[in-house]
Amino acid sequence: MKNAFLLRLYRQNRNLFWGFTLFFFFTIVGNLLGDEVTPFFVYGMYSQKQTRPTQYEVVQIIVNDTIDLARTNYFTYNKAMVQKPIFYYAAMQQNKGIDPTILFLQDKLKNHYSKVRLLEENLFNTAKELNSFKQWFPKYLQQHLCTPISSINVKMLSVRFTGEYNLVLDSAKTLLQWKYQRK
Repeated sequence: MKNAFLLRLYRQNRNLFWGFTLFFFFTIVGNLLGDEVTPFFVYGMYSQKQTRPTQYEVVQIIVNDTIDLARTNYFTYNKAMVQKPIFYYAAMQQNKGIDPTILFLQDKLKNHYSKVRLLEENLFNTAKELNSFKQWFPKYLQQHLCTPISSINVKMLSVRFTGEYNLVLDSAKTLLQWKYQRK
């Protein structure tokens, strides 16, 4: 008992002890009252049963009219780092230039969102960033691939699996087409 974490913390730094204890206490009380307290991004993951989707969204990135990133030996981590901005860009396009995180926070915080609204321009992407994505993404992709890029074609594919686990393409939407313009 002498080496218990809270006891050692109390002896070494009482301010940190009380801060930790108050945070722990308010988190427990908030959860018991049914409020979602920080970090709600993580707690929300376990709040309901996950259902199997009928459709899947898949990004297809064709570089220099020949390289399909999905069919290369490109590392999974790097693929995720390249695809995540595409999904975010598509979500912002679908939301007419509104950052999806804003909509998420408005839903979670409800009446308390007004406290965050003042920081919107500094914290979240705006229509300005959405418009500059087409110039930014080729440079970003070129850094990840370590190869010169002359063209990019990005499509969002909507696919589903049949009962036999065959992949069926339902639709394809072009998100971004870019060609290098020599001056």
